[in-house]
Amino acid sequence: MRILLVYAHPVEQSYAAALRDAVLAALAEGGHQVDFCDLYAEGFQAALTREERLAYHTVPAMPMQLRVMSNGSGGRKASSSSFRPGGTACRRSSKAGSTASGCRA
Repeated sequence: MRILLVYAHPVEQSYAAALRDAVLAALAEGGHQVDFCDLYAEGFQAALTREERLAYHTVPAMPMQLRVMSNGSGGRKASSSSFRPGGTACRRSSKAGSTASGCRA
């Protein structure tokens, strides 16, 4: 059987490359006529570069941001902002049971 195998992955040592090699070996062992096309090897201009793919799963550290707010009596208390599902930000006071901005605990 004649088979066209099109492969497109920017990283040479990827899991996809291992699968490609296994498929090519199995097809050759089965006596198939394979036309193999590696798009990246042919200069395919993908939207995803090799460097972008290698950094894809890298998540930068995001420190919790604390704000110091005046409580009006000269004292200061810390509060942190958190994101709530539905797109609303909720600000919590360090005072027990207290929330600002109409948030529900």
